[in-house]
Amino acid sequence: RNILQTDRNVLQTNRKVLQTDRKVLQTDRKVLQTDRMVLQTNRNILQTDRNVLQTNRKVLQTDRKVLQTDRKVLQTNRKVLQTDRNVLQTDRNVLQTDRNILQTDRNVLQTNRK
Repeated sequence: RNILQTDRNVLQTNRKVLQTDRKVLQTDRKVLQTDRMVLQTNRNILQTDRNVLQTNRKVLQTDRKVLQTDRKVLQTNRKVLQTDRNVLQTDRNVLQTDRNILQTDRNVLQTNRK
């Protein structure tokens, strides 16, 4: 009788263990599913990061071209400024020459009046 009771107890315990094992298996499946979702999310994030990196490289390349263009424009502007200064100096020289001529004319007029 004792053996029969023990067998029943063991059977009962085995059923509980089996039930617990099923719950653990179910939980493991849920965890696996969650892990797969996390993995997919991480892959998406990685792809997004790669896209952002690619875009940043293109932006950097564009920025370098813009900087290069800006430097050329600055160089051209300096040349134009130098040309403008030269023209201004020439204008001053012409003005001074005109004044000198005017003064000479006045001197000649003054001499002629005498």
